[in-house]
Amino acid sequence: MGFEPGEQAAGGKWEGKVVDMQTARLVKRQGYGGCMVWAANPSAVQAPRGAKVAPEVAAGLARILEPSWRFGQVPVYTKADPNTGWLPAVRGEAAQHRHKESARSHLPARLPLSRRESGSVAVMQPERLT
Repeated sequence: MGFEPGEQAAGGKWEGKVVDMQTARLVKRQGYGGCMVWAANPSAVQAPRGAKVAPEVAAGLARILEPSWRFGQVPVYTKADPNTGWLPAVRGEAAQHRHKESARSHLPARLPLSRRESGSVAVMQPERLT
């Protein structure tokens, strides 16, 4: 079951946190697949209400559903920068290639993809955003 707390697209109306939690309890009680939050980190500018309530709904769903990892040891993931979506190592590499004089220097540099060729990794030079 998917939830989208706060502002809705296309004139939709959020039923509220109480209804979301009641629905999560039903999902757990009936043994359905689970729940997810559509707007996991909404912008405080575009969706101020959603930015406040989405984390509250996610925490409430976790308390009700008590999710567990079913496949052996839980993996440990590197957290991405919430502003760029990049991993810390990539963000540091991109900062070295940023052009200070550019009118777009406040934007992250666009890093190219790496491709495997004959067992080795070929890496191209980053390109500036234009």
